[in-house]
Amino acid sequence: MTTSVDEDVIVDVPAATAYRHCTRVEEFARFLPDVERAWRHDEAGFGLRTRVGDQVRDWEARIVERQRGSRIVWRCATGTPHAGVVTFTRLPASRCRVRLRIEFEPHGLRERIGSALGVPQRRIAQDLRRFADWVERRAAIHGDGSEGSGDGGENRPRVC
Repeated sequence: MTTSVDEDVIVDVPAATAYRHCTRVEEFARFLPDVERAWRHDEAGFGLRTRVGDQVRDWEARIVERQRGSRIVWRCATGTPHAGVVTFTRLPASRCRVRLRIEFEPHGLRERIGSALGVPQRRIAQDLRRFADWVERRAAIHGDGSEGSGDGGENRPRVC
């Protein structure tokens, strides 16, 4: 049975700034406690090593759709089967809404029980809050909280 999680968070930075930070997959291990390592393969491919309790999993994904600055869709290529979409919606006062939807197949009895109890929803909501805090702190430190500041990350590969 497929589990779907749909969560969002309001971030006190413009949508372009949140999107830009989401594309920096190699930084995920700095603010997501379950991510031990993150890497990118190319413009559309990336991988993560996660640890939840005593279970370590490596998985790789491909971006299958991208609307620069507003939407990224990915599908798992190896590892735990899942797919997701993250959207970035502009809000007034240089804020944005980041919405994350993930669909996955729980693996084993432990994950099926956890899914039935809403564990994935809580973890994803916490991870989104961690992402928002990370982006807001980085914007405050580096001054990249405005749509037109810096290089806009346009020269870096886009992966999220």
